[in-house]
Amino acid sequence: MLIFWSLVRNSVVLAVYLLFSVACFLTVHEHSRGATIALHIEERDAGEWLFSLPSPADTVIEPPSVLPEGPAWLPTVDALAYLSRLHMHSTLADVPVESLLETVDSVPSAQTTIRAMHRQLTEAQAENRRLEQANEQLRAENADLTKRNREYEKSIGEANPLAVFSGRFASAREELDWQLRAQSLLQFTVEERERRPLTRWAYGDAFFDSLAECEHGDMSRWSLIRTMLLVLTGKETLNGLRQHQLRTGRGGDNPGRKDEHGNTIYRCNVHGQYRLHFTRDGADRVTFLSVNTHDDLLL
Repeated sequence: MLIFWSLVRNSVVLAVYLLFSVACFLTVHEHSRGATIALHIEERDAGEWLFSLPSPADTVIEPPSVLPEGPAWLPTVDALAYLSRLHMHSTLADVPVESLLETVDSVPSAQTTIRAMHRQLTEAQAENRRLEQANEQLRAENADLTKRNREYEKSIGEANPLAVFSGRFASAREELDWQLRAQSLLQFTVEERERRPLTRWAYGDAFFDSLAECEHGDMSRWSLIRTMLLVLTGKETLNGLRQHQLRTGRGGDNPGRKDEHGNTIYRCNVHGQYRLHFTRDGADRVTFLSVNTHDDLLL
């Protein structure tokens, strides 16, 4: 049995046609926009009906005609097209302004639109404040973790068994040479030292001044020495060191820097913000040029 009725309210005509014992569709026509949409209807127990969204693959039942053998009362073309828009998260900002203005044909409708825009703006501002507070908290936590990591690195260095010999040498150069050789005994096994012996090394004119400046901060001397030993054994390409060519500028396409002898200048990580600069010549001799913070370019 086919049941049909219509309801007019707020410029919306609902045309409902129900067929008992089978699932069918409700078609809603909005005269203000000329669009027809379809809804899914299922019969439930005790004469109850369930209204739900259809699937885009469903077929819309043709609405009845007003006149015998006449055309359907409502068109069904694109009656399911609204589903894709319905599932999209959108705001008034996503609606073209001309389309938005077309919906405002009276003072009440303008008030409704303004209220919706004000609500969305308020929600956006509240969400923006929440995100700013969350970012600020993350920045504070990151700064605290960075500080703790540097303090930990320095505490490890101070616990090094070779640290007690610091200050017992005639010069900073002599002390660092001894520390490199002594630390290599702790850092590498006999087999590793035989397979990869330390190459010859030297220091640039500005190296010890840069070392003293960084040690006034929170750089660990022993982290630097461990990094220098990896360079001297040809292991500077390890992922943790992130060794790369020093460039003439901050851009990735800037040409690489070279020393006065034409040797490429490299940079690798020490720990935290500190970087070691060095060259390696054709005879595999390493020259340590400086140790700097990450943002300092070699002068």
